[in-house]
Amino acid sequence: MSLLQSFIITSGIEILACTETWLSPYVFNEEFLPPGYSVFRHDRDGRGGGVLLAIRNHIPCFELSSPKDLELVTVNIGLVHQVTLCVLYRPPNASHDYNVSLSNYLNCLAMSPGRIVILGDFNVPDIDWDTLSGDSPFSLYLCDFVFNNNFTQLVHSLTHIKGDILDLVLSSDCFLINCISISKSMPLSSDHYAVFFRLCCSSPRYSRTSLNRPVYNYAKADWEGLVDYLLEFDFSQCFSDSDIDTVWSCFKDILLSSVERFIPRVKKRSLSYHSVPWLRGDLQHNLNQIRTLRRRYARNPTDHIKMKLANEEAEFTTAFCDAKSKYEERLVKEHGHDQSKIYRYVRHISKSREIPESLSIWSRECF
Repeated sequence: MSLLQSFIITSGIEILACTETWLSPYVFNEEFLPPGYSVFRHDRDGRGGGVLLAIRNHIPCFELSSPKDLELVTVNIGLVHQVTLCVLYRPPNASHDYNVSLSNYLNCLAMSPGRIVILGDFNVPDIDWDTLSGDSPFSLYLCDFVFNNNFTQLVHSLTHIKGDILDLVLSSDCFLINCISISKSMPLSSDHYAVFFRLCCSSPRYSRTSLNRPVYNYAKADWEGLVDYLLEFDFSQCFSDSDIDTVWSCFKDILLSSVERFIPRVKKRSLSYHSVPWLRGDLQHNLNQIRTLRRRYARNPTDHIKMKLANEEAEFTTAFCDAKSKYEERLVKEHGHDQSKIYRYVRHISKSREIPESLSIWSRECF
């Protein structure tokens, strides 16, 4: 899981789609992802499968409803021009009913407004994308779907170690996606290769100052004062007008001014890569060097820079995993005289104030 965190941080990925995640509700997002992402998951009840879509926090997005029996996640991304993104996993032994349900869903999805991108592991190695032909019933359906809805399949290199194209990127707008590449040198343990591409669209601008956002500090609110104030307030002025919009506006203003009066605000910094507690000092310096090399390679893609970048990334991954392991071990060792740090770390991962009965690292119980 540390390998995935390191890979995401060094790559600077804005949107991450994963299939066959093998996750369960007992695995928290913060265990394998760095801070600063909105995460949408569909975990399988049993062993294997599952999909995940992680989108950087500064990109507005919301999940769309989808059938629970299908392993997929669909999210609407609020860019300058609306984009619907669907990541799916179709098992190689999918039943006839599963294929029918998936086909019906894709047909409905194709009628959605805006631009649509469907990606994931379709497990259709028999399709020839040059001639748009296949052997199995679902492969024939998918070829018809792409043709009838004017989609473009953009992956034309092998994505599996056995020499198949299993992972696809279908787009309703062929100009929406470019710079597609397949990486075989992933630091992760997988029989699939990683597919990289660039989504050619703009997101609403945001500044670094927006990272520090004021929020209500409910822990220090004067609840009794607020209740007493509202009970004694004369709301008759709100109902002196017969227009419902005027009444609502008056009531809302009174309520909001009361909240400002009795509930203090505090500035809360949005989570970013810098919130990773072990990403400090030399490790942060190495990350900056990698980002500089990436910019140089984008301007001048030479083999020398590519090799240097690969070496730097490999060294960073090793150092990142080692730093995380040492950080967690130090928290355990210091637990005897300072419990606050480890519980703060656990609460950050679990997003819960409850203290677990036991903790373990690398399958070894700590306490």
